[in-house]
Amino acid sequence: MVAQSLAFIFVMGGLAVIAVLAFVAYLLMRHRTSPEVGSDDTSVQGERVLWMEYLLAIIALLIIVIGGITLIVQSYSDAVAVQSTWRADARSDVFLTIMGVAVVGALLAFVIGAFVRWPKKAPINSASASGVDQPMNSTQTPAGAGMLGLLCLFVGLLLLNWLAVEPADQYRLILHLLYPATLGVALVLLFDKATREWSIKRSGETLREWAFCDAMVFFLFLAFLNVVQHGDGATYRGLFWDVVNIVGFFVVFWMVDRRATRYRFLVAYVYFTLMPLLLLVWRTVQAYEVLPDSSWWDSIWPFFFLGLIFTLIEVMILIGTRGSGKQGAGGVRDVLFLVIYGILLVSVAP
Repeated sequence: MVAQSLAFIFVMGGLAVIAVLAFVAYLLMRHRTSPEVGSDDTSVQGERVLWMEYLLAIIALLIIVIGGITLIVQSYSDAVAVQSTWRADARSDVFLTIMGVAVVGALLAFVIGAFVRWPKKAPINSASASGVDQPMNSTQTPAGAGMLGLLCLFVGLLLLNWLAVEPADQYRLILHLLYPATLGVALVLLFDKATREWSIKRSGETLREWAFCDAMVFFLFLAFLNVVQHGDGATYRGLFWDVVNIVGFFVVFWMVDRRATRYRFLVAYVYFTLMPLLLLVWRTVQAYEVLPDSSWWDSIWPFFFLGLIFTLIEVMILIGTRGSGKQGAGGVRDVLFLVIYGILLVSVAP
């Protein structure tokens, strides 16, 4: 237990040192690249940071990372002690691996962000072409930034449950918190869509969006019922796949409802194609027993091939209507797909 605590302190200390160094380097970069106002009231670009300074910063951070890893390894160099210390625990090994990947990812993100922010020209302090002053500090939110923040929350939730929560408590969490909360948010999203008075979408796209959004919320109800009927607190092992289902719902709903790309309906078809496979994986993890007299039509494969066929049709129509803005009777095709899907669901209902 003492060795585990010591190693955890090493890892957290290394992360803290790297974060502080990255923050200091970012401040130095901002100071060196800040614009200076000249005597002729024009903005003059400050001295650029030399590429050698970036290289030295990267080398310094890599030295710290390698030194921290070496310190941890040397602290447990005895092969016999390794088997009895915290590293014999698979969860601890995975935790260290995840933290190491996070450190490397943060380092790469910092370096890439530094080069992306490299100044190319002096800022313009004049008014816009329309004569309206634009705020100097206003920036457009990157597409998907909110989804990335939501994804980070679910990743943290998975790590917490994997490291410290028993299967019975995981089952209670997914049954009494995550799925009910997701269903509540889904109904709010539908209400927001129903009360929206304006849209930049084409006329035929509204029907397609409603068809897919309603179907996704309905599938969320089915997933919740699946956990209720086939889950067991003592043997529950499907938390990861249930979280994948919830995250997939939010991402695809956001794509269909909030984005204007013509490929968003293809994403919806892919979602409905992969859902049966996700159910198959969930049942395999839960050791769900299939009845010996079950036919092929009672399995997930009719749903999978139906979704695959309509996905290929959507791809061909997207290729054929490229550049024209047409949808190729998309609303009729979507309704037909959901009707056939519903008939298959009714046929396998107990």
